[in-house]
Order: sequence, then structure tokens, then C-alpha cells
Amino acid sequence: MLSALNVGNGGAVTCESIDDSSLSSISHLEVELVSPFPRILVQSKKRTAVPQVVRDRKLNFDKAVLRQLTHAAPDHLFSIAIMGQLYIGRVVAALDDSRQPLPIGAITPSTTVFHHIDAPSSSSSSSLTSTLDWKAAWDAFPWHERMLQAGLAGYDHLVDQLVLHIRLALSQDHPAITARGLLVQGVGGVGKSLLLQALRQQLTDLHVPVVLTDGHTLRLEADMSTAFPSPSAFLAHHLRLLDDDAAGCGVFLVDNVDALVEDDGHLTPLGRSLLQVLDTWTERGRALAIVATSSMKPLPTSMTRTGRLERLYRMEVPTEAMRLAIADRFLADTALAAALAGATGGYVGKDLCKIVRHATAMAKLNHLDAPTWLDLVSGILLYGPSGCGKTMLVRGLAAVSNANFVQVQALVRPGRMDQMLEVGYPSPADRLAIFRQYTKAMPLAADVDLAAVSASMHDDATVTGAMIHAICKDAALRALRESEAATSVAQRHFSQAAVSAPSRR
Repeated sequence: MLSALNVGNGGAVTCESIDDSSLSSISHLEVELVSPFPRILVQSKKRTAVPQVVRDRKLNFDKAVLRQLTHAAPDHLFSIAIMGQLYIGRVVAALDDSRQPLPIGAITPSTTVFHHIDAPSSSSSSSLTSTLDWKAAWDAFPWHERMLQAGLAGYDHLVDQLVLHIRLALSQDHPAITARGLLVQGVGGVGKSLLLQALRQQLTDLHVPVVLTDGHTLRLEADMSTAFPSPSAFLAHHLRLLDDDAAGCGVFLVDNVDALVEDDGHLTPLGRSLLQVLDTWTERGRALAIVATSSMKPLPTSMTRTGRLERLYRMEVPTEAMRLAIADRFLADTALAAALAGATGGYVGKDLCKIVRHATAMAKLNHLDAPTWLDLVSGILLYGPSGCGKTMLVRGLAAVSNANFVQVQALVRPGRMDQMLEVGYPSPADRLAIFRQYTKAMPLAADVDLAAVSASMHDDATVTGAMIHAICKDAALRALRESEAATSVAQRHFSQAAVSAPSRR
């Protein structure tokens, strides 16, 4: 036990006796398993591994903690027996009823236990310790403003309802009225996909684990994937972000959930697996699913019964006031937005967006001067001595612009290229930069001075990039001719190569 406490030989451990009557009860307790004890006796390459039944949450770990522990304090190490094996655990946080940390407290049958199984608490973005004040942050979060910034306008009441149910599921304050599945139904283009995307963005900002997917994509991936033996295993892998969190915490967003229903009204295997997940979340966990559908056909009753997708929210066609809020999102002119909202009865959000986009394009087209052939450049001619990089420059431009490079001599005839740019000999600074570029991957000796090599060339005015490349290659070959075991190119090799370089004049 002393080794688990990191107490070496000769160390001391201080014990303190505390009166039980003076201790407050712990309302929320967060713990994590550190390792089996003793670690040296565990025959496993991963000695920090915990039993698979705990990882799969088939064992009620919460009851084991409540049954074997009576008191707890932050960073307190404790021992717990699981499946006949002794494990060392650590208390991450102990909170009272008002969510305030306790230096030490008593564990009661009403204590809620949060446990980390796969990831240590220091790296868990959604752990209880990293969100001690998450309720205060949630209440202070400007949901309406942030959803408006994400593009959703006019549906504040629906947002309030969804946010309320998400909070109930995450906090577990009122389990009797908490729904684990919400269904959002509406016609195409009303904004269901935008609603789910905006929710995903805001929940991510609040450090709540969230998974967003589409029913068609989910079904296609499940049918095409051969890495999983069953749809249940595929869905479990897809929801691993939520399962890895303590007690299964997070939000699962599914668009076009009707894709998980066959044409005859029966559920696909993936749809049945989704219902199994909802049933598991109903029994335990702090997670819920919000799904959306554009189909006006009722979903199978097995999906909408109590405990599954039990609450239906209709995303109605926007009223004039809602259309005004949507138009204000696109138009700065309030009067113009009001006129648009009044003249578009029965239009949905996507229709209004299309109208504004097309009107903007027409306005730009009407006020844009028509281009003439005199405004266009027929071509650009690069000229200069050979070896200065004209071809390399054109090849690079073609590669960057995803264009084809074709050499046609007839293009250089007079009148076909109205822009002429000279690519001359490199300046002294350019020569040094070219030397450095060509020797970047070359092992150089400590005495190499590229500036001196560039200045010592016999005719500075006619040195080209191709000549510098040849000098660098010649210097490397001279080093190898001198010794096949050479590991670097010295200054003398560059000097000899520069002297022997042919002059252009």
C-alpha cells in the first residue's frame, strides 16, 4: 500500500482521527480506478487495465463503491474489491448538495457516484471536476444569441424546449420527467439540419460530448463496413465518444432518422440497435438523443413509445414574425426585411435564403460593368537568358493553379503575347538564396561559407540558377571522388567546382 501511495523506504504516513458527527454528507462523488493491487502480480501487459465487465458497464460499479466506502476526501486513495481482485482507486472530487467541494465527507446511500473507467480525469473534457460550475455556465450561456449567430432564427421557443431536456438529462435532477429521446419533425427546408448543427456547435463550446450524424450516412456506412460483426457493434463504435465518458454522458444528434425505417414500416437492424441504446440510457447514464425527420409519415410505435423517442416537437412553417426574424438575419434594411416577410407566406427558411441570395446576385450583375476584350490579357511572355528559371517558373505556376503545361513555340510570335516580363540573371542575394536551396539537403562541413562561394565565382554577372545547381552537384561528386566514405562536402570542393564552372561568355 505504501508503494501505491508513492511513499519510499523511510517515509512517514500521518493518520488523523476525525469525528463522524462533524462530517457533511457527500452528494456527488467522482472516482477513478488507478490500477490493480499489487501491480506486480497482475499478469497483463496493461497493468492499469480494469475488468472488462466494468468497461462494458455490466457491473454496477456505483453500488460497489457505496458498499465498500464510508468516507472520502479529494485525492484520497482507497482500495476496492472487484471480481475477487483488489484495485486502487482515487477520489477526484467530493461535492455537497450545493455543488461545493468538501475537504472530507461521509458517503451515504443517496450519494451519486461518477466514475472514470477508460481515461484519467485530468484529460477528460467533460468530467465532473472540469465542470464543477457547469450548471452556472449553462444558465449564463446566451443560447438565443449563439443560435442566431449559427444561422438559426425564429425558433427560440423550440430551442428553449430542447435545451431544457438536454439539461435535465445531463444533470439527472428530475429523472422522472427526463426524456432520453426527442423527435423534431418538419417539412424540408424548415431548418432541422441547421438546428442540429447549431446545437452541436454550442454543446461543444460547453464541453458536452456530442455526436452528430445523418441517418442515410449512418445506414450506408453500416452496410458497407466489414470491420464490425453486427449493427450494434457499429453503432457502439460510432458512439464511443459518449460511452467513454463517465456514466455515459453526452448528446446524440441524428438527422433524417426516417432512413433507419424500411419502406414497409419495419425498423432496420441499425434502427433496432438505436432503440437498444435508448433503453440503456433510460436505465442509467446522462445522455439523450435528438433526432430529426422530414417525413410526415408516423414512425413505428416501437420508436415513439415511452423511454425512447417519447417527445415530439414540430418545427412548423414559419409565421410572418418568424420570417421577419429570419429575414433580419440576411438583410440590414429593416423595412426591406419586413416587406419580404409579408410577401412570402408559406415560405420556409431555405426559401428565404435562396431569395436573398438570388437577389444579391442580380444586384451585383446589374451594377457590374461589362468586360471588354481590351480588359483581358492575351498572354504573358517571359524572356531572358537560358538557365534563369523561366521554364521552372511556368511549371510551378501551372502546378499551383492546377493547369496544364504545354510548350508551343508558335505562341511566342508577335501579337500573341501582349505582356513581356524579363527573367534576368540573379542578383548576389538571389544567388546566395539559390545556393542555400540546392544545398538544403546536402551534408555540409563546418568550414563551408556559401556567401564566399557565391562571391568567388569568375563572372558574377552571368551566373544562372542552372549553373549554381551544376556547381552544387559537382562539389558533391568531388567529395565522393575524394573518398567514398565522405560524410560531408567541404569548402574546397565548392571552390574547385566554382573555378571549373564554364563561363557563359
